[in-house]
Parts: sequence; C-alpha cells; structure tokens
Amino acid sequence: MISGSLIFLIFLTEWIIGWLNILGFAWNHLSLYNLVYSVITELVTFGIIPAWNEELIYRGYILNNLRKVIGPLGAVLISSALFAGCHLKNPSVSFIAILCIFLGGIWFSCSLFLTKQLWLSIGLHTGWNFFEGAVFGFPVSGLNSFHIIQQTVSGRIWLTGGAFGPEGGFLGIFAILLGIAIVYVMGSKKFHIIPAKQT
Repeated sequence: MISGSLIFLIFLTEWIIGWLNILGFAWNHLSLYNLVYSVITELVTFGIIPAWNEELIYRGYILNNLRKVIGPLGAVLISSALFAGCHLKNPSVSFIAILCIFLGGIWFSCSLFLTKQLWLSIGLHTGWNFFEGAVFGFPVSGLNSFHIIQQTVSGRIWLTGGAFGPEGGFLGIFAILLGIAIVYVMGSKKFHIIPAKQT
C-alpha cells in the first residue's frame, strides 16, 4: 500500500489545487465482468509483468552483480541510471522524467537492501504502476490504457508530468523521495540504523 498511498497523495494534491478534473468512472459504462476483467488485465500487463521483468534485470541481476565488484553505492547509481535509460524512448519523456525514474531505481534498490530479496521492490514497482494507471487514471511513463478514474490534468508540466504521468514532474519526484524515506525508516527499525536515544 506504500505505492498506492504515494500516488493517492499526488492525485489528492492535484485535485485540491485544481489541476486535476475528474471526468467519470469506469463502472458507469462497463459491466461488472468487463470492469473486473479490465482491472486484472491492467494489473498483469502494466503492473506485474513490467515490474517483475525490470526488477529481475536491474536489481536482481545488474545491482547484485555490480555491488560485488564496485560496492553498493556505485552499483545502485549505475543500475538506476540503466533503469532510467531504458525509458528514454517512452512517449513524452523529459529530463525530469528520467531523473524521477533514476530516483525510482534508488528507491527499489533500497527496498532490496532492506529485505535481501526482490519481493518488496517488485511489490513497490507493481503498486506504483497499477495505482498510477488503472486506479487513479494517470499515464504510466507516457503510456495509456484502462483507468477506473477517468481524469484530465492541467497545470505546469514540470510539476504534474503532463502526458508522461506523475513521474514526469516534481510531484512525482517528491513522492519517490518520500518512498525512499519510508523504506529507510523501515530499514532503520529492522537493522537499528538510527541509534536509540540514551536515557
């Protein structure tokens, strides 16, 4: 639910400011069967499959192998840069979008270090794509498909991301930095990174 909460925060912020206009909802024109089918299809094709493949490649293989050679910091930076680079040909891509996806790579890398397994990074990645696209109606890295909430976004593209989606703007960057902070706090509690206060 971490990713879903972060996307909801972006959605709510844009709606309150007046940058986001809700046009309707999928259940108003789809049968229950078609609605469920579309949600499941979106979850699999835009959520699970891309997240599974990208996490296996960039965190499971590249990050894990690089950190044995150059250490964790260099491995995180290089694997995250390669992860961002694979989105260079996406529609409506921008420098801010690549920066945001690079930070997303750092976020997913931190989650791998926290659990020593890929399940959390795959879950965060899947959740981000699914809630961003299927639930809250944003483009997913410039790609559009089924949305439960049909909406349009106005406002400054460098903040909202415009046609690329939230990770194309500074609201997306803020959300991902918040995600990194959440994973760090989770890790500090598990591995005692933050020293306890002396009484």
